[in-house]
Amino acid sequence: MGEEPGNLPLLEFVLTSLWDRRQGGELLHEAYDHIGGMQGAIAKRADEIYDTLNRDQQAAVRRILLQLIRPGAGSEDTRRRAALKEIGKEAHQVLGELAQQRLLVTGRDESSGEETVEVAHEALIQHWKRLRDWLEEDRDFLMWRHRLQAACAEWQRTGHDSGALLRGAPLAEAERWVSERQGDLTDDERGFIGESVRSRNRKRGLLWMGAAAAVIVSAAIAIWQYTEVQRLQLERRPILPEMVEIPPGSFVMGSAEGETEAYAAERPPREITIEKPFKIGKFEVTFFEYDKFALATERRPPSDQGWGGGKRPVINLSWEDARDYAKWLSEQTGQRYRLPTEAEWEYAARAKTITRRYWSDDPARACNYANVFDRKNEAYLKSKYGITWEPHGCKDDFPETAPVGSFEPNDFMLHDMLGNVWEWVQDCWHDNYGGAPDDQTAWEEEGCDQRVIRGGSWFDLPRGVRSADRGRDPPDGRIGNIGFRLAQDVD
Repeated sequence: MGEEPGNLPLLEFVLTSLWDRRQGGELLHEAYDHIGGMQGAIAKRADEIYDTLNRDQQAAVRRILLQLIRPGAGSEDTRRRAALKEIGKEAHQVLGELAQQRLLVTGRDESSGEETVEVAHEALIQHWKRLRDWLEEDRDFLMWRHRLQAACAEWQRTGHDSGALLRGAPLAEAERWVSERQGDLTDDERGFIGESVRSRNRKRGLLWMGAAAAVIVSAAIAIWQYTEVQRLQLERRPILPEMVEIPPGSFVMGSAEGETEAYAAERPPREITIEKPFKIGKFEVTFFEYDKFALATERRPPSDQGWGGGKRPVINLSWEDARDYAKWLSEQTGQRYRLPTEAEWEYAARAKTITRRYWSDDPARACNYANVFDRKNEAYLKSKYGITWEPHGCKDDFPETAPVGSFEPNDFMLHDMLGNVWEWVQDCWHDNYGGAPDDQTAWEEEGCDQRVIRGGSWFDLPRGVRSADRGRDPPDGRIGNIGFRLAQDVD
């Protein structure tokens, strides 16, 4: 069975299925093979139940299950506990059937008293092909909806503060999804978007009134216009990132065969030699730094999703945006900045350690070193390590980014190499390290469809963040848990 969370209820499901198919007092290999074995049993059962439903009920099953999954970005998809009120009343009959068949479980939130529902087994997400296909078809929508839910929760937490409403590009994106998928959103989500639209329209009305007033004050504007230009020029000056020089050395890149969390993309492990020293950012690039670039180049600043910018890592920017920022900073300072290669990034993250994480193999220590989302993993840590723990800095509700430097650094004094945000690196994506050249520059080709991201984010559980973990995203993609840090060559 292994030690993954959710295996005990999966074992219960398989044993119950075997018991239902017993002959006399015996559980048979034939029955075990028929139900699909340990990993296939729940998928086979899900297909059997789905095939008995009519077209409308099947559509409801799809809608319910996708509401109960938290999509990963370069990491595993995981189950999500939702309030029962999020599921439309018209789908409650189908929900009851899925619960009776032990594919879903219902409960009650201890703090709020609300009824809840969630997927009974992580194995259903990983092994039911039909559900995997739905996830891939709707991944863009689901990733956006997860960001919407976080923003909506913040708006409700702040007592419907207008400052937490959507605006700019995030609001335009929400309006597009509402026009396409209105039936898949809850009343709360539609209400949040609707209030954001009304707030924008009210501001536009004020802008029209302000335009008339602007005619009156135009003479006054001319008086201070010269000094304002000077101020903007000062504001547009770049902020130099704090860089750390990394010494040359060798390390084993990737994950060993025995690491149960590892993916095929991290194998086979191979020894890499970093022959020359290089510099890498002590912190991820922040909104405070990136906004200077946006102002100077007259481009739209990326959304901070209502969490606040400042010293938080900049998010919602593409690989191309990160590359352009490095070029601009190089031009402004006369120093050459770039994105790190994937090999440089992992070497810097490991800081000469050989454990899965630069603090240890123990995920229970993650919250001292990485901004991660831990509460849903507490039962796993208790069962594996025999501890109940409440570490400083871990999230207990809707996760979000943390200001850079909030957590302990690795031995190279680099902060947030794991957790907080995934980080763009230079390399094109390759499915694994098989046949990869020793010279990493051979993987820095232009024009590839996917670029590598490294390090995990606030969206990951403690056991999910590892020095070898790698993911991918299109170079023009923008998402709320991907940022970057810079690198430099040392002459």
